[in-house]
Amino acid sequence: MDTRHWLTIDGMPDNEGRSRQERGDHHGAELALGVRRAGWDQVPGWRRDAAGFATWPAPGQTSTLVLNAARWALVVSGLDRWADVGDSLGIPEHAAMANEERNIAALIRARLAEQGWAPPE
Repeated sequence: MDTRHWLTIDGMPDNEGRSRQERGDHHGAELALGVRRAGWDQVPGWRRDAAGFATWPAPGQTSTLVLNAARWALVVSGLDRWADVGDSLGIPEHAAMANEERNIAALIRARLAEQGWAPPE
């Protein structure tokens, strides 16, 4: 996947985890945190400071991420859910991010389908 896509994905588990924690879904919150940690561990050169993201990742940089089925399901459902939230705000910047989140979710679904698996709808 394009490493820049993972930058978009990275913010979602934080929101998803907090939301699930507030609803008492501790397992789901931990699952979301696990998605985030997996990205940090698997994406080469992951920056640890905000300034490092100014020039990273390089344009066109790709990363291979391995997640289990539950984590991929959380990624695609979370991207869709937070895209809906972004759209509901009626703010152009949020609508643009929502579109990006939906596009990334669709790309992930397509890649998973190529491998013979699809997350639950």
